[in-house]
Amino acid sequence: MQPGDNHKRLQKSPLTKKIQQARAELATTKTKLAEAYAEIEKLRARVNDRSLSIDDRQKIIAALKNAPKGTVIVKSNWIDGEADQFAKEIKEVLRDAGFSILDVNCEVLSLTIKGEFLIVASPEHAPAHAMPIIEAFKSVGIVLGIGKATPDMRKLRNGDLDQPRELRDDEIMIWISRKP
Repeated sequence: MQPGDNHKRLQKSPLTKKIQQARAELATTKTKLAEAYAEIEKLRARVNDRSLSIDDRQKIIAALKNAPKGTVIVKSNWIDGEADQFAKEIKEVLRDAGFSILDVNCEVLSLTIKGEFLIVASPEHAPAHAMPIIEAFKSVGIVLGIGKATPDMRKLRNGDLDQPRELRDDEIMIWISRKP
């Protein structure tokens, strides 16, 4: 018997082959399990309501600490409880960050597209506080789509149905639509 013959015999043994096969199956199973967990997390995100965690709130407030302040209108789709609740959380964190929140209605009841949006009267003259807000929300994984207010969105009412006023160039509107 030569040195290393034992090692060669072990490599060819049926037991060694079964162990290698079991390790390969285990690796495949671990990969499939990781994929299943990732899919479960995606499903949870679709099922759970959108919300801001305490950590998200703190990050947004810190990111906006030295940002220029201005007026923000936060709206949500009509009769969408989930969107309304999320809009209230956004309104609260922006108020806590020092922004002026304007509670008004507009002639649009809901958006047909899903997601969260920052809307301005004129993209060419976006207010100074628009980009810092976009970046602060992006830092916690909330990507605000950017849009121009439609004529009906621009018409704001504050309890006085006879005297609407227009969305001003120095104001932004954050609209929370259906959950993506």
